[in-house]
Amino acid sequence: MLCRISTKALVSRALKGPSVGGALIQTGLLTVHERLATETLDRAARPWRSTAPVRTLHVSTVRWSKLEPKKEESKNISIKSRVKNLWSTVKYLFRFYLNGVKQIWRNRDLVKAVQQHVRETKRDYTWEETQMIRTHSSDMLKLPLFLLILVTVEELLPLMVIYTPFLLPSTCILPSQIVKIRQRLEVNREEAIKKIQVLVPTAQDVQPKSDSLQDALAALPTASLRELTIIYNLSRWGTDGFRRKRIMDHVRQLQEDDKRLKVAEVLQDGNVNMELLANACTQRGLCAVSVTAAQMKQMLRVWLDHTLATPALPSLDLVLLPSCIPRLKSQELPLDTIVEEQEKQSIQEKASTVVNEVVEQEKRKEASQHM
Repeated sequence: MLCRISTKALVSRALKGPSVGGALIQTGLLTVHERLATETLDRAARPWRSTAPVRTLHVSTVRWSKLEPKKEESKNISIKSRVKNLWSTVKYLFRFYLNGVKQIWRNRDLVKAVQQHVRETKRDYTWEETQMIRTHSSDMLKLPLFLLILVTVEELLPLMVIYTPFLLPSTCILPSQIVKIRQRLEVNREEAIKKIQVLVPTAQDVQPKSDSLQDALAALPTASLRELTIIYNLSRWGTDGFRRKRIMDHVRQLQEDDKRLKVAEVLQDGNVNMELLANACTQRGLCAVSVTAAQMKQMLRVWLDHTLATPALPSLDLVLLPSCIPRLKSQELPLDTIVEEQEKQSIQEKASTVVNEVVEQEKRKEASQHM
């Protein structure tokens, strides 16, 4: 039943406090006209009260109390996942480089077995065996510094792959990383060959004192020595005398290798070993990326036809031979464009790419072992 309250009673009760009229209004026990009258009397009785409409904000403390732990929990989960991913990455990196060190020791046993067999049979080394022995000797020289970095600052190893790959053992570099290294090398080599062709247009423009390799290098312009070290993938540090010595030793070594390479299995038609072919081309200043196995074999045969010809090729022509052999390439994206895109990346992006490649490689290896 609705109750009727007089106006005077409303006024007297409004002066006592806002709870009565407000309570009646909220409970709906007053009619519309009585509500308006009550509000008018309240404003008249209490002029100091604000006449602005008041809105009630319904806040559920229970709801907020439930949300706050979820935020903390999500933060904890995020931190835990990051730590877990970081530990997983470090584990895969360490496993990859540790397996590379173990491979060096396995190669050591292979080298010893080959050397013992050669001594017993008194035969000559094959070209493949000489490559394995030289690569292993180089890896053994790099091993102490590599182990020191591995156990102290392992995070530097991805940066070494990018900027100082010559300090890393061959067993600790992925094939995909080797391709990128050769791409940068090939771009620099093409520029060096263009500069050599400008500095020494023809061999007739240089008159060495004799046909010896030492006199031929001494007769070349000084600026061409640096370009030759780039072409043959040699170290460029030091004075011109050091560069000249490195080039002379390298060319003499190639003369010995050419005799073995002529009859090597790697040049046989049925044999396709891209890594050995690429190494042979790189050592001779020939293109080793964006080419097929058949194209690399063709360039190597052209090289051998010149170096093993009778009569022997003049020493000056032998040194400048890489700039004379046609550089066969497949019709792909130009290497300078690919290298330029790689150089646009920041140091962090490059290092992250190297780490991801190593981690993916180890994950695939781990998955294949569990199959």
